[in-house]
Amino acid sequence: MLKKNLVKSLSGLCVISGFSLIFCCNKNHIEPRFHYAGYSTQCVFSDAFEEGSKHWVVEGQGRVEAAENQRMALVSDSSDLGLVLWTAREFKGDFQIEYTVDFAETSGVHLIFLCASGANGEDIIEDLPPRHGELSEYANGQIQNYYIACHAYSAEGTHVDRSTIRKNPGKLLLSQVPGDPCPDARRYLIDIIKIGGRILFYVDGLLIQDVMDKGGFGPVYDHGRLGLWFQGNAVTYLDGVAVYRLKPQ
Repeated sequence: MLKKNLVKSLSGLCVISGFSLIFCCNKNHIEPRFHYAGYSTQCVFSDAFEEGSKHWVVEGQGRVEAAENQRMALVSDSSDLGLVLWTAREFKGDFQIEYTVDFAETSGVHLIFLCASGANGEDIIEDLPPRHGELSEYANGQIQNYYIACHAYSAEGTHVDRSTIRKNPGKLLLSQVPGDPCPDARRYLIDIIKIGGRILFYVDGLLIQDVMDKGGFGPVYDHGRLGLWFQGNAVTYLDGVAVYRLKPQ
């Protein structure tokens, strides 16, 4: 039944809407709030949540609800299993991801999955068995991806005061820097730049991470879905998500 629901959800994503497809992004000239120097942007995906979670595939433990001001409330209700929102399409090449996240409380964990695809080229939604929100399913299972960790609190409330980028499967450490860039219960602007094997992570316009995957742990990942993961007994709000293709100027 879950597989059928996911396929049904995906089939509805082929309809052209004002916030989902590249043609509409171009028409509306959507620009990121943060501009990475030396590159122009072309919007290839944008969702202002006017239609709730219609343009996403949801899996794991918790629920997604419409909130005021066209925001999405992600209610994660487990300290063991996460709640994941996957884009309905893959992104390839050089791109920028921008979204606003509002942590209602100082608890829980937030991860961003980049270039998520099957380890053998499968589509993670259509070709692989459904997952249940356990981190090992995304880090040590059938999926390859990069993930960025921020706003990290243990189930006991201990703050993990650092930011980490890993390559999966295997949770291979690419970079770790001291200081959690999103420690407080407030609103943050997140920007992720991926150019070839280089990943840059910005919070409120400040550079937090800059790492190069040189292919030492296997090939550089250059395509896949975007996933937003939330874990812990907490409520988090999303206010608009966009992906831009980057072109050198």
